[in-house]
Amino acid sequence: ASFSAIDLYNGLRSTMSGRNALPEIASEEFRELADGVYKFCATDFNPGRPRTHVMTNVNMAGTATVRWLNEGDFCVILNKNDDTLTFEGTVVPMDTATYGDVSISMEVVFSMSVMFDECYCATNLFPPNNQAPKNPNYGAVENQCTPQAYMMRPAEAENLLFCPKCEQNQCSKANNERNRNGAPKPIWEGWYFYTKVKGSLSGDGVPVFRKIAMESFPDLNPEITTCTLNIENLPLPQFFCSDLDDPNNGYGYGVNAKNQACGFATWFNCQEDVDDGTVDSKLHIADFNFDIEPCPTPNPTTSAPTPPTTPEPTVNPTTSSPTNPQCPTQKKSCTDFENMEGSNMCTTKEDCEMMPGYIFDTTEMGRGCSDMGGNIEDCGCCRKPPTPEPTPQPVPTTPQPTVSTCPLTKDSCKNFENSAGDNFCSTREDCEMTPGYIFDTDMMGLGCSGMGGNEDDCGCCRRPPTPEPTAAPTTPAPTEPDVCKWFNVTDEFCVNVSGIFCPDDE
Repeated sequence: ASFSAIDLYNGLRSTMSGRNALPEIASEEFRELADGVYKFCATDFNPGRPRTHVMTNVNMAGTATVRWLNEGDFCVILNKNDDTLTFEGTVVPMDTATYGDVSISMEVVFSMSVMFDECYCATNLFPPNNQAPKNPNYGAVENQCTPQAYMMRPAEAENLLFCPKCEQNQCSKANNERNRNGAPKPIWEGWYFYTKVKGSLSGDGVPVFRKIAMESFPDLNPEITTCTLNIENLPLPQFFCSDLDDPNNGYGYGVNAKNQACGFATWFNCQEDVDDGTVDSKLHIADFNFDIEPCPTPNPTTSAPTPPTTPEPTVNPTTSSPTNPQCPTQKKSCTDFENMEGSNMCTTKEDCEMMPGYIFDTTEMGRGCSDMGGNIEDCGCCRKPPTPEPTPQPVPTTPQPTVSTCPLTKDSCKNFENSAGDNFCSTREDCEMTPGYIFDTDMMGLGCSGMGGNEDDCGCCRRPPTPEPTAAPTTPAPTEPDVCKWFNVTDEFCVNVSGIFCPDDE
């Protein structure tokens, strides 16, 4: 016979009395002991960094604008018995100096999950997936599985759903690291995709959330001050952990669209805006992206004697080295990189005091920091560089925009009206050739934000070709174009390139 954890506990409790008596289980604890029910805590996917969140507002390009972090325990409860995933928690703005000491609380329930074989972009009916389902084209799923592509799916795929969603090259990474992480084929084989959501945002942070949304979506109705979650026409919410009993040692294989940790991701709109007709069905105003981890164990109710504190040995200042609890694997992991005596250390970029000694670690580079000993992904080798040798004065070259968030350079956007290859991937702020900047999206396929792990706000810094002299027109030019040449650009850009701005529906 099989027994649940509750049955076993109650049976043991009935045999004990007096000082050894076990307490009665509170009603809210039954759920945590029931078979098939798992309780986690949500945490931001890049702790301590500026580009991290649990929830975030986004603009029309899907780029994060104002980010929100969990305040206290943000509970995530997976219940396999009733097929639900429940959020219970509170988020606050990361930038409280600007947005104030406000908060948003929520109790949201996602339900009616499906598996990957019901996802359009995971099947061979999605044109690039000629080897699906076992060997899908992960890059194509990331860059071409768009709302437009889903709405134009063939008739035989009419009943398939809009999923899975990959971002920042994380699905491809999980597939490439299969020998180390044990990922299945396909990597989303066990992912939960939820088709229904019920719940809303509440608290004094909701008006702030709405005001931020209206800055990016000016058509939203300012009279609406509430937000009931809606996921219609958007990629399905997705959740996964390869080890539900120990998520810190499990993998999500890119399910949270940000890293390889166990977690969750979804886009969402407010039902009130959908009913009001003020938000485009192909757009969304906010995201959830987070990791999950075990919730902290409650402190015991009875006090225990505090053991005496043993003084820690003082570290000799001449041999001290950067350490970080997120990078437990230490110097022997990166001694093979130009420093055999072992004075290199695994650490985060912020904790490496020997800049530019920091070398970011990847599995391919094999420096032994992020891919060993349970270190997090932003753990790299803090390199004590050798004494530099004199180098000849470099020949002056034409300055080119470079930013750390856009590692791919000119080859990624040279196909955009410039085969010479002097276009570059860059953020808008670092593109000095405005109006040469063209913001990249998956639909435009310019190859900056959608490839190589570049950040979402990475676009193509275009060097416009030198205009050829043209004869003055003998007849007045038409005031309206027959078609729009440019997409996803601003009115100001069109003026600068002698074009005419077209609304989205032309």
